[in-house]
Amino acid sequence: MADLFNHGGRSCSVPGCTAPARNDHSHLCEAHRQRQRRHGHVRQRGITKALLRPYVARVRGIIDKDTTGQLAAALHQLHALLGDRARQSVADALSGRPGSKWERIAGQEVAKVVEATNALDCAALVAGLFLLRDEEPGQFVSEDGFRFQLARLFRAQTDLAFGSYWDQEAGKTKTVYRDLSPRATAALARWVVDAYARFVGHVVAWDRQERTRQAEALEALDAAFAAMKP
Repeated sequence: MADLFNHGGRSCSVPGCTAPARNDHSHLCEAHRQRQRRHGHVRQRGITKALLRPYVARVRGIIDKDTTGQLAAALHQLHALLGDRARQSVADALSGRPGSKWERIAGQEVAKVVEATNALDCAALVAGLFLLRDEEPGQFVSEDGFRFQLARLFRAQTDLAFGSYWDQEAGKTKTVYRDLSPRATAALARWVVDAYARFVGHVVAWDRQERTRQAEALEALDAAFAAMKP
């Protein structure tokens, strides 16, 4: 029986993939189409919480250095303002005010996250992902790849972003992330970037200075020992 997905014999356009293109209107196979929808790029891999954890810890360390409490207070205010904006967006949509469907969905998702998260944890996660990109840019294959990971990790702070199903083969319930549409994901990422851009800028600059100081200290240490050689 002919392969129903092999339209005109065209293969997926991703280098190295020999699977047939999904249909006449797509240059991708089904697996790569799903990856692009989910991650923003066919070669983007999901960023795990384990990979992100040390970067989030570094941000929390920066926040903890402020003994005045002003930084924490500002982040709580940002968190509250983000929630207010999201709830207003949802209210506007319910009242019939014209607007983007994708922005409305993004607002709904942001409101859920803000309601369920701590302001400092939320800020640390967002800035931590930016630190990861600053130090390990190879983890992201494109700007869309980065922003889709940002949106996914932001939503994944709450269980409301997940669903479950019964796996007959494994004989147990499995939990899965509930993907938004690509447009809604992109809109959500814009909300998060807009809210935390200034904080992220300060964090990345601070972290770079700290790494520079550490590198200079190590170089001075190496030079001192080199001078002591008999």
